[in-house]
Amino acid sequence: MVVYFGNNATNQEQKPIYGILASYDDEDNTTFWQTLELGTQGQRHVPISADTRPLEGPRKAPHYDVGDVQQNICKPSQLVEGADADICIVGEAYSNDQAWVEGAYCTAEHVLNRYFGLDPIIDDTNYPFICPA
Repeated sequence: MVVYFGNNATNQEQKPIYGILASYDDEDNTTFWQTLELGTQGQRHVPISADTRPLEGPRKAPHYDVGDVQQNICKPSQLVEGADADICIVGEAYSNDQAWVEGAYCTAEHVLNRYFGLDPIIDDTNYPFICPA
């Protein structure tokens, strides 16, 4: 589903601010994010369809800094040196309220505050939108 919001600038005389919402349901496609397991420099040597290691026994789980991921995934272009694109990712998966619509609202509020300079709607001191850096 894709929803286009048009010009959202509070002052229509200023630079236009456009928004689009694209959502998906990965209920039966949970392997979509597996590419992130390898990091930016990793390469897969065993095809996902042949990767049966969980069936063959335990292995060390990859450990990520959740706060770092939540802080930086919202604007992925900042992860590439010299790149800066006004493309942001929001959604409950990157919030403290995963699997709840409130989590999607929290990441959207975080992006609007941090990257677009909008004033916060609520004080997030006692209930952070996402994990602190």
